[in-house]
Order: sequence, then C-alpha cells, then structure tokens
Amino acid sequence: MHRSLFVVGQIVVLASSQALAQTPSHTRNLIELRAVNAAPAPGFHPVKSVNDTVFYVADSALLSDDDIQDATTDTSALNARHLILEVRLKPSAAARVREFTQHHVGDRLALLFNGELSGSPPIIRDPISGPALQLEGPPVDKTGQFAAAIAARWHSAH
Repeated sequence: MHRSLFVVGQIVVLASSQALAQTPSHTRNLIELRAVNAAPAPGFHPVKSVNDTVFYVADSALLSDDDIQDATTDTSALNARHLILEVRLKPSAAARVREFTQHHVGDRLALLFNGELSGSPPIIRDPISGPALQLEGPPVDKTGQFAAAIAARWHSAH
C-alpha cells in the first residue's frame, strides 16, 4: 500500500513538472510603454523600427498590461490605416507615466504591441496627465487579431 502511494505520488509530481515545463513562464504583454535612449546605454537594447532606424529601448517597461484598468478598440472607418486604442490606466500607473513624462519632455517613448515596436517612438511634447490615453495601434494588417486579444484581455469588445 505504501509503495503504491509512493509511485502514485511520483507520477503526480512528474506530471505536474511536465505541465509546468510546457507552460510559458512569461506571456508577452499586449501593450507596453518603454523609455528610449538616443545612444547605447546600460539598461537599454537596440530595436529596429519599421523603417530600419535603430532606437535604444529600455529593458524594463514603464507601463504594461498589468497597469491598465481597461482598454477598448476603435475599428471605425474614420481610422483606415491603424487601430485606435482607448486605454484607462490604474491610478498608480497614471501617476508613474505623468512623473516620467514631466521629466522627459523632448525625449522619445516607445510603444510596443506584442513586444514589437510600433513605428518610430514619438517625442514627448507635453507631460501625459490623465489616466485615459488614446494610442495608435498596429497597422490594419494586424488589426483583427490584436483587437480580439484586447477584447479577450480586458473583456471590452468594440
């Protein structure tokens, strides 16, 4: 009896470890904002934009999916080239973005979708003050899958 329980225990542990090994340890964020540096620096890695320009993007995100309270998509005909995202940040994330952008006016801020740089990182012209952001999403060729992923992640389909 003890031996059969031991064998069953080993099988359960083995099956559990196999399931964990097959589960991805990190799922990619759908939306991220990351600081951009003009030149190579510790904590930044090179990333090519769609036009092959190299930007040095921070290794850690300023904002990611866990910082977003809600996100919806706009696929209206008014926006024929890109998906528009309406994002509402959690209060702590809104404060962090406001603080960062106040101190980095004139610098660039990378917007990544599914880990990919979305165009050339825009220049911060003014501090971002509110919890609500409107972001230009991926190009139309990737809109359907991305809109579905946003709807599934935040349960908001538009």
